[in-house]
Amino acid sequence: MTNEIQDLTSTEEIKKAYDDLTREEEDCKKELDLLLSRHCQLDAKVRGITKVLPNLQVIHSDSLQLAEMLTFISTLAENVSAKVRQLDNARSRVSECQQRVHDLLDLQLCSDGVTAALASDDYEKAAAHVHRFLTMDQSQLEQTADDMQQDCATVTNSLSLLRTAAGQLQSIITLRFNEAVTAEDFASVERFFKLFPLLNMHDYGLEKFSSFLCSKLEVTALKNLRTAQKTSVSDKRANVIYADTLTLLFEEIARVVEIHQPLVETYYGFGKLHKVVSQLQEECDRQSRLVLTEFCKQRLLERRVALIHELERSTSQPATTAAGIVDPREVDQLLGEVTIMHSRYHLYLRFVRRRVTNDLEVGMTDIAVRTEQQEKLEKMIQDSELCRRMQELLSIYLQLERFYMFQSVNKAVAMDSVEVGSNVSSMVDDIFFIVRKCIRRAASTGNLDGVCAVINNACAALETEVCPALKQQLRLGYPSGYLDLTQAYNVMIQGRLQPSDSEQARNTFLVYLNNADVSCEYVTTLCRGLCQEIPVGSEQERAKLDSCLAGLGTVTASMGAIVDYGLQQLRVSAIKPRVAPWVDTFLS
Repeated sequence: MTNEIQDLTSTEEIKKAYDDLTREEEDCKKELDLLLSRHCQLDAKVRGITKVLPNLQVIHSDSLQLAEMLTFISTLAENVSAKVRQLDNARSRVSECQQRVHDLLDLQLCSDGVTAALASDDYEKAAAHVHRFLTMDQSQLEQTADDMQQDCATVTNSLSLLRTAAGQLQSIITLRFNEAVTAEDFASVERFFKLFPLLNMHDYGLEKFSSFLCSKLEVTALKNLRTAQKTSVSDKRANVIYADTLTLLFEEIARVVEIHQPLVETYYGFGKLHKVVSQLQEECDRQSRLVLTEFCKQRLLERRVALIHELERSTSQPATTAAGIVDPREVDQLLGEVTIMHSRYHLYLRFVRRRVTNDLEVGMTDIAVRTEQQEKLEKMIQDSELCRRMQELLSIYLQLERFYMFQSVNKAVAMDSVEVGSNVSSMVDDIFFIVRKCIRRAASTGNLDGVCAVINNACAALETEVCPALKQQLRLGYPSGYLDLTQAYNVMIQGRLQPSDSEQARNTFLVYLNNADVSCEYVTTLCRGLCQEIPVGSEQERAKLDSCLAGLGTVTASMGAIVDYGLQQLRVSAIKPRVAPWVDTFLS
């Protein structure tokens, strides 16, 4: 500090150094004042520490005693734990010894019992003895036989006898089961089916029993198909007889599963139902193929679809001149039958998924294994021939539905009429009844893709058939002529004039203008109703449905444009020529 002061050469530097020293002095003074103010507290703490110091020696000695005590307890606990481990090992060895003794005793009992049971054809008791033998640890029994100094031959002979009896019993039960199947003795079939799991033949038993159920299903399904083929045309169910036949097939499978699921779960355990369902599904594929083939043959599906395609190619429009070739009334009945088939098909799939999924959830605790089995179930369903044929039938249904919709809409336009005193013609109610009927019929199939396709067809029919018909009539214009202010007011407010022979053209124009306006309201109501009526299972399906319904919004916009066009025609032809002179007179 002295050297720094000596280095100062100017008054400013000296003054600055003086100010710094003054601040340091003030800081030191404040710090000293703070320390002095805490002097009493520090003295009290020092006195407290001084009082505690004598107790520290006592605490130190107590800590040493506590440490010695803990060391003793730890050593004692380790010794006790070692003794407990020794006792546990001894107990487990005694338990193993007892189990081996029990196994040896049971081995002899099973050996004697299975021989007597086979001799008396008591297969349930024989299977129970073999099952007890199969649950034993045979390697331990063989080791026991090697370790025994006496009666070694007894154990060896018992093992050999039971192994031979197990193989013999498996052959006998298999033979008896096959004989019961041939004789169609269901009681015996069920009796021997219960014995397979006792012999560790779970998969074989399920396979044989499922084959038996499939054979019974085949007989019932063929009987129902022959009944359908013999059904008279005058029968009240003749129009849906093949849908009824397919429904009976699904109901029979559901009945078989519902009746025999408790039997499978009781004797084979949970998680085995999917194996039975897989074989039943294969039989369902075969029988449904016969039903659908006969259905297509009797209903002339391929011929009708071919005719529709030919008509569409020749007219460049969907089904515009099909009268006398493909009757829409017959197509309507056919569509109803196909709809019932698809509805029953989706009910059947939901039943199978629910039953198998519930069985897997109870029988398989491992989530990964359960998920794998559920994926196999879905793959089995999607790869089944039934699924493929129903998709093909859905494709035919959509083509027929498109034909029916366009043909009916065109017919409604062609047969349009106006009742006395009505603001709209008959085509509006007829067209939207047809459109709503087709969409609701598609919704009853349970297939969202089919519903979306029919909605798209409805949008196309309204855009290409209805809108041009409305605009074509409005394009003729509103006939000009005398129109007083009262009549103009009625046109704006009521949308119509009082009918008369001379005003027929004017009334027709106003009716079609009202048709366009009411059609806009109908389309909006239809869209809102479909959002609530059509069921969806996920957000993805909801988004798909909303995307299709957006097409109806486009139709509303098109019809709104037609309404604007008609109003413009009305203004130009009727109102403006009469009002313009009044305005000119007023302005002049």
